[in-house]
Formats: sequence, structure tokens, C-alpha cells
Amino acid sequence: MTDFAHQFIPAMAAKQPEADALKIKDQTLTYQELDNRTSELSAEIAKFISESETCIGMFIEKSIHAVVSIYSILRANAVYVPLDVKNPVDRLSYITEQCNIQTFVTTAANVAKLRDVLGERLGQTNLLILEEDNTLTVEPAKVTSEQEDKASDITLDSESLAAVLYTSGSTGVPKGVMLSHQAISKFVTWSVDYFALSSEDRCISHAPLHFDLSIFDIFTSHNAGATTVLVPDGMSGNPRYLTKLMDTQNITVWQSVPSVLVLLLKYGGMENYEYKALRHVLFAGEKLSTENTKKLAANLNGVTLHNIYGATETNNTFLYSFPASLGDDIPDPLPIGKPYSYVDYKVVNANGDPSQVNEEGELFVKTPTLMRGYRNQQVSSGESDTANGFFKTNDIVKCLEDGNIQFCGRADDVVKSNGYRINLTEIETVLQTHDKIREVGIISEPDDEIGNKIIAILCSEHNDISVLELKTYCSKKLPSYAVPHDFDIHSDPLPKTSSGKVNKQQLKKARQ
Repeated sequence: MTDFAHQFIPAMAAKQPEADALKIKDQTLTYQELDNRTSELSAEIAKFISESETCIGMFIEKSIHAVVSIYSILRANAVYVPLDVKNPVDRLSYITEQCNIQTFVTTAANVAKLRDVLGERLGQTNLLILEEDNTLTVEPAKVTSEQEDKASDITLDSESLAAVLYTSGSTGVPKGVMLSHQAISKFVTWSVDYFALSSEDRCISHAPLHFDLSIFDIFTSHNAGATTVLVPDGMSGNPRYLTKLMDTQNITVWQSVPSVLVLLLKYGGMENYEYKALRHVLFAGEKLSTENTKKLAANLNGVTLHNIYGATETNNTFLYSFPASLGDDIPDPLPIGKPYSYVDYKVVNANGDPSQVNEEGELFVKTPTLMRGYRNQQVSSGESDTANGFFKTNDIVKCLEDGNIQFCGRADDVVKSNGYRINLTEIETVLQTHDKIREVGIISEPDDEIGNKIIAILCSEHNDISVLELKTYCSKKLPSYAVPHDFDIHSDPLPKTSSGKVNKQQLKKARQ
């Protein structure tokens, strides 16, 4: 296993200098060019680092510049913190202050918004501005010879911090998940071996760079010497663009959240392509219904599908792999599978005892890819059961007779209504299979009479969809007590979190 997340780039540049490392639209960057540019930029970044684990902000849309910045920051023995330039200024201001970021790598197009984000702190902040012609403009607050001397003294070990990825958190307040070099390298090395990746592969990079799925897209791909094909900002939700890109770019490994795959099925015209190069389709971050999995399999004969499970705090920890040719034999519901070789786990029932086969319980995991904690917060990396190193996932699962684990829902997604325990995730999964529904978010609202009202908030492009049609559809697949009380239908897309998932906190606020 490589000790550090970035150290394979110089070696790969020496091994295959002319091979493409990155591609986006009509732009490419070879491994030699990637090595050269990261070497140059890292030298500039190092001038602003005076202590170990200095966080460097990345205020860049997905681009070659952004990936160069990731490797340059790591090469300078610093920590990369990717920010979503599309986020509101207030949220970005909170993150940059909470993470104590004093140096940013950005582009000329994003400087104006970044200045708004920093406000009065701008005068104490260093901006490294990447220009379109790859030159660099620097707006330093101050650089001293003492700083430059200290930068060369910083050393790393496997536990050194590599990245801080900000998630919305269950309360909607951003939390910075701290990932060490070991956490990234362990996952990357295992993934290259398991998926048998090589320099012949072309891996899609669909996930935003502040989402943990990007670790596979960037680091795993490059560790294998493969080409990473970046999906440009603004195109990640365009299903016809994505299905065509998958075909014309000869993508061999695809990874995205399940809701994107559902969009491709419903609106992307997948049936019009053969995808002869495609070997693996990975989906993670959400639940994909078995019905939609079967539809996906029908379009991808010969491809291996992988249901990947794992919170940002743990990276990926469970995996269920199966050939698309299984068709109707795909299990229902789809398991999250078995743990990676380096992962330990336990399932604990409501009484605190180990769960038996087919008994629901909460999942705890122990893994070397576990985060070090949340940035500048006193919450420990495992809020419960930290003595034994297990992370409390807050996910309800059950162990199946064949040894696979099946996801049942979130502990915080189970509510009571009219005396019944109702899993909101189950309702969401059912409605996602409706052909006229593009997106769905299920929330609950307190009700004095029944405990909780179940609200289905939907995005549909079909004017003829009706509440009666939806209630009838749900009643055929759900117990009567789980059919939503209200359906809120929209033609505009639902609000998203920074990782592209439906933002339920925002949905709740909009109804208040």
C-alpha cells in the first residue's frame, strides 16, 4: 500500500508519460503534464504553509485545474478542502471560517464570489489564482522567509490529514469530515485490486470533488494509471449528455449515486447505446430499488454491477457485486453485501445485544478508513462505542442467511404515524420506480392527532400526474398505513445537498 494519497503521480509519469491522466470536453492532460503542473503549483502553495496539516481551500469548479490543485496541495504537505462554488455565500463563509482556511487556490472566474465569501477576512487571506493560460497570479496577504523555511521542515506519516470534506450533516449545519492519508490510500489500493483496474481503463468522474465518491474517481483511477473523464459542471444532471458520454468516451468504469442512474434509465435513452467498453457500474450514497436495478441490468448485459455502502465518515465499507445478466434473479431488496476485507462490523438490536439472522439492528463498523473526526468540532469520530473503535452509522440493517447485509433504513428515517412504525426510505424507494417521477423526497411533519404526517414531495415533468394516481400506485406496493398523507408535486428540480442528494432539511423549511 502506498503511504500517501498523491505519491504515485511522479512514478506514473515516469512509467507512462504520454498516457492521458485527465480529460474534460476537448481538453486532456497527460501524466507527465500532470506531474509537471503539480510540481510547479505545489512549490507556490508551500510558500504559505508554516505548520503541519494546514488546510488549503479549493474554490474551483470541476476541471483539470481542480484536479491539479488537489495533487499540488497534497504534494506541498498540506490538506485539500474542496468547496462547492455554487453554494450560498453564507454557507461558504461558515465553512472557510470554521476550517480556518487562510489560503485558497481558485480561478479568475471565481475570484469575485470568493472575495464576497471572505468579506473582512480577505485582507488576511492568500489567493493563488489559476489563469486560463495556466499561469498563476498570487495575491498574498503576507509571506515571510520564516514561513518558507518552515514549509520544508514539514513531514508526513500515514495518519497525517489529507482532506476535509464538508457534508450537510443531519442538522443541515456543515461538518468537515477529516480523512487521513491512510484512510484514502487503504481504500484506493484495495479498490484497484478488487476491480482489476489498469492503464486501459477510462473512469468517469461524475461526483463533485467535495463528495467522497470522488476519491475513487480521482485517486483510484490514477493509482491504476487509468484516464479520468471529468463530467463538466452543469452537465451532471443532463441524462442524454451522460448516456452519450458513457458511450462515445468508451467509459469502462462508471460510478454515481443511484438517482443519476434512474435519470439515465428514464430520460437518457440508454437503450440506444451498446456500451461495448463498459465493465463496471458502481452506485453508492442512496438506495436503488430492485425494480430499477433490473431495468438497469436489462440495458447493460455483460457488465458487473456493484452496490457500494459506506458513510463519508468511513469511506466505503460494504459491497455487493453481481453480473447484470442475473436479471430477474437480482435479490429484493438489494443487499449492501459483505464488508471489505479490512472492515470489521457488528449489528446491535434495540436491546443492545448482537442481532440474530433476519433481525433488524443498528450497524457499527470498524475500519482503517474511518475519519479522524470532524474539523474543529468536539464530536468524536465514533459518537458511540468509541472505546472499541466502532463507528455508529445510524443505519438499520439485518444479516441475511447467506451472510450478506441488507439495508433497512436510517434510524432517523423511522417515524410513528397512527401507532405504526413507518420507514420513510421504503416509501421513497417505491415512488422512485414510478415512470413519471423524476425526483422524490419523503419527510414527516408532527401532527397532534396521528403523531406524524407523511409528505411526499415530488418532481415530475408530466402535467397529467395526479394525487389519486400516486396514492393508487403506493397502495399496490406499500401497506395502507405507509401511503403518504399528502403529495406535493413540482415541475422544478428539488433542492439538493452539496453532494447532489435531495435536501430534506430544505424541503421541511420550505413547508414551514
